[in-house]
Amino acid sequence: MLSDFRDRLAQGDRADGLLDLMLERLRTAGLVKERGRQRTDSAHVLATAWELTRREPVTEAVRAAVEEVARDVPQVLDRLVTAEWGERYGRPVPMCSQPSHPVARLTRTGLDARDLLGCFQECRPRRDLGPMLEVLRQIMVQHFVVDARGRFRPRTQRDGPAPGRI
Repeated sequence: MLSDFRDRLAQGDRADGLLDLMLERLRTAGLVKERGRQRTDSAHVLATAWELTRREPVTEAVRAAVEEVARDVPQVLDRLVTAEWGERYGRPVPMCSQPSHPVARLTRTGLDARDLLGCFQECRPRRDLGPMLEVLRQIMVQHFVVDARGRFRPRTQRDGPAPGRI
């Protein structure tokens, strides 16, 4: 199925047309600067794609968990959620409003997730995590680590993969 799609896309330079359309929309959104020829294999494009694939699941898990907590036990959010949370997790999340460094963005989202899970467990110690909070907990294990110095940070290749049993 995928090979058929790839073959159809390759006919008549459709891939270039699709790339041109995508680049035009990215320029309109202000995500790509007006330059000469764009390359899809550049380090910047690959780094941005990598950052988005790391940050998006964490951000969406935080958003879903906040919605679940707001529905089930809203008092948990009273002491946690600020206007900054609304900016970070309100829909849509504009990429340009986040801190400029990718690790800082991911770390900030992870700290918010850690605070949300901790606050929920403090306020409701005997209550099981809801499905979205459990997903968030699992994503936290996969994407973050507390290093030997006790610092919370995004997981890197040096840390190895997340534990198999979450």
